[in-house]
Amino acid sequence: MKLVGNYIVIRFKGELASLHDKYTIEISQLFAKDFFLAGLIATRPCHLQVEVKKYIESENELLVRIVSYNEEAGQFTYLQNENQNLLTKITSIRITGGSETMSLYAMGLKDSPSKKPKLKYDQVKLPIEDSKKPIESKIKKHQLTLNINFSIKKLTFDKGCVFFEYKITELDSKVEIVVENGFIDPVHDSIKPYFSKILELEKINVNVTIEYSQNTDHRSSIKTITDLKASSNDIDRITPELIERVKYKYLKNKIRQDNLNEKSLLTKEEFLQLNDGSENIKELYESDEALLEALTNVTQTKHHQHLLFLSEIHDHKTMRLRFIPRPISFMFLVNGESKDYFVWETSDTKEATYVWSNPIKDIEKRKPDLMKRLGEIDLIITRILNEGKNQYIEESEEGFTRVRHTYLDNSDGFNRWKKDLLNTII
Repeated sequence: MKLVGNYIVIRFKGELASLHDKYTIEISQLFAKDFFLAGLIATRPCHLQVEVKKYIESENELLVRIVSYNEEAGQFTYLQNENQNLLTKITSIRITGGSETMSLYAMGLKDSPSKKPKLKYDQVKLPIEDSKKPIESKIKKHQLTLNINFSIKKLTFDKGCVFFEYKITELDSKVEIVVENGFIDPVHDSIKPYFSKILELEKINVNVTIEYSQNTDHRSSIKTITDLKASSNDIDRITPELIERVKYKYLKNKIRQDNLNEKSLLTKEEFLQLNDGSENIKELYESDEALLEALTNVTQTKHHQHLLFLSEIHDHKTMRLRFIPRPISFMFLVNGESKDYFVWETSDTKEATYVWSNPIKDIEKRKPDLMKRLGEIDLIITRILNEGKNQYIEESEEGFTRVRHTYLDNSDGFNRWKKDLLNTII
C-alpha cells in the first residue's frame, strides 16, 4: 500500500500523461499547478521516473522529485498496478525539484500551441551539456528470486493480504512485499500473535520474484521494479476455519484478564478493547449477538439455552447488549406491559438470574430513564463483584428479584427457569 517514498513512472504521449494503463489525463491538466511541465506536449513517447515525496489526499495531489528521463514508453511499477484506484483520483502533480531535473528538449517536450510554459529557470537545474541532444536510454531488464523468512508479529494484516517491508541488497532499497489471501482483514492485525500460536510458527516463509529494469545511462543507475510477485504456503493456510480458531484462542485468553475498566457493563467495542488499545479490534465481531455466541462457545456455558432465549426477547432497538468481563455475563433489556426489565445472566456460574424492573412513567422519556437506571445498576454490579452478593440481597431493593436455576439432565430445568422468568416479567 504506500506510494510515498517509492518510485513510480509517468508516461507521456502527445498531450497526454498516464499513471497506469487505465488512466490517462491531459498533461496541461495534470501539471496545471507546476511551472515545469504545465502546457507542454511530448513529441515522442517517453516517461519520467519520479520519487513520490508526498500525497495530499484533500487535493488529490502528488508531490514528486524527478529521478530520470527515458526515451521509451516504459513499464508502470508493480506499486502503480497495486494502487490503481488511488492513482485514478490524482488530478494534480507538482515537481518539488531535485538533483537531476531534465531538460525540456531532452525530454522531447515542446511548447503547446495553446499554452506557454511558465518556467522559472532559477528554480530548475538544467544539465550543462547540450540540451538539444537527446539522451540515449540504456535499459536492462533483470529478474530476482528470493526466499524470505519474516516474523508474523511484524507483518501488517490488511484487506485481502499481509505485507511487510524488506531490505533487498541487490536493489539497495526497502521493498514492500505483499502476499495475497482473500480471507485476511485489517481487524486481524490486532490478534496476529494468536495466528502465530495457531499456525505454530514464529516466521512465515515467502517466495518472491521481482522483475526490475536498470537505466545504465551515465546520469542515473536507478533500479525500477516493474513487477513483484510473492507467495507463501504459510499464509495460504489461513482459512475461515483457522481464523475462527484464532478468534477462539484470543477470547479464551481475554476472559482470563482482569477488568481494568471503571465500568462493569461494557458494550461490544469496550469489551474487545479491554486491556487492548487497538482501534481495529472493535470490529473483530460484527455484532453484539456474534460476540455473545462466541463467548458462550468459549466458556462452554451452563446457560446456553437461557442466553439464546434472552437474546431473542432482548430489546435491541432500545439498548445494546452489555457484557461483563468477570464472570462472563450479559445484561439484557426485556419489555413488560408497564415496566422494562434489566436481566443479568451469567455464562458459566451457578448464580441465579438477577432482574431489576424499571416502571415506564413517560414514554417520551423512556430511553433516558433506562440509561440512567442502567448506570445505577452498573454501580450495583460493581459493588456485588467487589464485596459479594449477600449484603445487597439482604437489603431487598424494591424492584429487584432473582430467578433461580434448576440443573437437571433434561430440558425441565430450562423450562422451569423460563416459566419463572416470564412470571416475573409482567
